[in-house]
Amino acid sequence: MNRLSYLIILFVILNSCNHSITFFPELVYNAESKTIDELKIIYNEVPINKDTNIKMFVKRMDKIVEDKKLTDLCITATSTFQVFVDEKGNVESIFKIYGSHPKYDSSAVEKLKVAKFRPLKLKNKETKYSCIVAFSFFNGIPDYPYINGVPLKKSENSLVSARTDGIYELYEVNEPPILLKGELFKFPTVLKNNPRNNFYEYRKVEFIVNENGRVEQVNFIGTFQPEIKNEINTRLKTWYFNPALKEGKPVKVNITMFSHTY
Repeated sequence: MNRLSYLIILFVILNSCNHSITFFPELVYNAESKTIDELKIIYNEVPINKDTNIKMFVKRMDKIVEDKKLTDLCITATSTFQVFVDEKGNVESIFKIYGSHPKYDSSAVEKLKVAKFRPLKLKNKETKYSCIVAFSFFNGIPDYPYINGVPLKKSENSLVSARTDGIYELYEVNEPPILLKGELFKFPTVLKNNPRNNFYEYRKVEFIVNENGRVEQVNFIGTFQPEIKNEINTRLKTWYFNPALKEGKPVKVNITMFSHTY
C-alpha cells in the first residue's frame, strides 16, 4: 500500500467519525498506566480534533532521525496512531491503528510521548481530545510526521508549528507552481541495465521553487548513485515555473519528488 492510499484511509477515518470515540485500537502507551477498559470510559466522550490546520494545535513534534537500525531494514511502510492529548497539551495515551515494523513503531511512539500540543477549548473550558498521527518510512528513511493527513514543517532540529523560514507547503498556498519549461531526466543506459537495480526502490528529492519560479535548495533524501544525483541536479537547473501564489503574491514553496533507482 502506498503513501497516498494511507492518507486516503486517514481521511476516511477522520470524516467517518462523530464527536465521540467509536474504536479502540491497540494501546501502546498511557502516562498513568491505566487499563484499556478504564480508558474506554474516560475517552468515551472525548472529541476528535479533525482540523488539518496543524499550526493551530501542534506545538512541537520531533522528526525520527535516521538510524542505521532503521535504514538497514530498507522497508517502505507507515505506522499510524490515535493520540490522546490532555487538558495541558501533553500526550496522555497512544493507540496503534496500523503498525509496520516493530522498530518503526517503537521509534514513532518514543517521539509521540514527548510531543507537545496546544490545549483544546470547548465552551471556554480546556478539554482532552484526540487526533491521528502517521509516521512514514521510505526504504527505512524516516519522513515527516503527518497530523490528520498533513505533514508538519521542519526546522533545524525538530518539526514545529510556527513558520520562520517563509517557505510554504503546497497545501498552504492558493495557487501551486506550474512547470513552464525544463529538460526531462535522461538516466544513463548502464544504470538501467545494472542487475543491482532490479528492484523498485523509493528515494526522495526535495527542492524549493522560489518567488521567481526557479529551483533552489535541492535536498536528496536517501542514498543516490552519483550518476543519478548529477543528472537530477543538472535537469532541475533548467526547470522554470509560474511561481506559487499566496493571497495573490508569489511565494517560495517546498516540492517533494519521489524517485526510484533505475
